[in-house]
Amino acid sequence: MFGYIACSPTEVGKQAIALFDKALKTEKVRTLISERLMALFHEGENTQIVNAFNAAFEH
Repeated sequence: MFGYIACSPTEVGKQAIALFDKALKTEKVRTLISERLMALFHEGENTQIVNAFNAAFEH
């Protein structure tokens, strides 16, 4: 449901996107996502995926 709302071009959708973006800027959330990605994918593959995920947040 959150994804549906976030994808809608409404004020609520924009707020959902802003909330998600704010969460992704926190180290805690990025660490949790990185840890989960490491567990979900096979060795070697998981490192590349996590590196790509983290690169998206480098300025």
